[in-house]
Amino acid sequence: MGDFLFCQVPILIFARMRMFRRIFLIFWGCQVACATMAQTLGGQSAFSFLRLPPYPLMNALGGANTSVITDDPAVAAYNPALLRSLHHGQMTAAFNAHPSGMRQLGWMMTAAPARRAIVLSGGIDLFDYGTATQTDAAGNVLGDFSARDMSVRLSAGGRYLERWYGGVNIKGAFSRYGIYRSGAVLADVGVNYHDSAQGFQAGVLFRNMGAQWRTYDQVREDMPFDVQLGVTKRLKYAPLQFSLTAHRLHRFDLLYRDTLFMADNGWSGAGGGVPEKILRHVTLAVQGFVGERIDLALGYSFMRRAELSIPGAANGMAGFSVGAGVSLRRLKFRYARSVHRPGAAFSQFSVTADLSRP
Repeated sequence: MGDFLFCQVPILIFARMRMFRRIFLIFWGCQVACATMAQTLGGQSAFSFLRLPPYPLMNALGGANTSVITDDPAVAAYNPALLRSLHHGQMTAAFNAHPSGMRQLGWMMTAAPARRAIVLSGGIDLFDYGTATQTDAAGNVLGDFSARDMSVRLSAGGRYLERWYGGVNIKGAFSRYGIYRSGAVLADVGVNYHDSAQGFQAGVLFRNMGAQWRTYDQVREDMPFDVQLGVTKRLKYAPLQFSLTAHRLHRFDLLYRDTLFMADNGWSGAGGGVPEKILRHVTLAVQGFVGERIDLALGYSFMRRAELSIPGAANGMAGFSVGAGVSLRRLKFRYARSVHRPGAAFSQFSVTADLSRP
């Protein structure tokens, strides 16, 4: 019950806005439904690949951001409330390299129909884990099998009055691991407040609400549900922009400890106080702008560093991520790299073409 009450704070702020009471009731209803189901820790949910940042900018900002002020259309794949009419006619392709030879490919297209207040987008994300040797319970080799995940996304977003924006992602997720198959239908719902005069934007996002329509082995699993709240501030007299995002607000205690594993490796099971539990929800990011064509980004995820650090070892830049973007007249290039642990980093590269320009 404490976890459920903890996540009420961000959306109660939006409930006080009269014009958004209906939206609030929808969000709150979805949240109550999700709170009545078992929440997951330690990767115990299906389609966990949906938690990964789909495109470079989000990765460079620490892996979670609901409020970034940018002209990059790819952020709408994460939060549909960030769709804007200026994204019309832009197509993005992303190429990502994971450790151990895994590959991630992404594509999306955005359009703003004439005389319409709604901006539309669609995209596909594919994770290919390659092939592995298949064995039976006794270790006898049966051959090879392949594994991959895929999501198909349709998005719609629009503005309400002068400063409010809302959006919805409808996603179909599909997995194939050898002979096992699964599918699910999910939705992301977001609301943003943007004050361009003050360089301020705030957003609330409900991610991955849904359920499986086909199970792996006749057992229904939880979805990687997430509630996020974020704020972004761009300085008026300096080319800097700061973001703070709180994620997984539907559960206060995110600490996961395998006591048997830690005991076998001689690691202490101490820790997990209130400050650590709060910080695990926080992702920080800063962006710098060099003129109008180059931007740099630095992000830090407290949770990523806490979960992927090795006790008693030097963990270097674990939890940090960096990125850069270059904008030309019709093309935008973006690169990001996040460090999971020393010797294991995740790189992403994308190209965006503005097809609306002659």
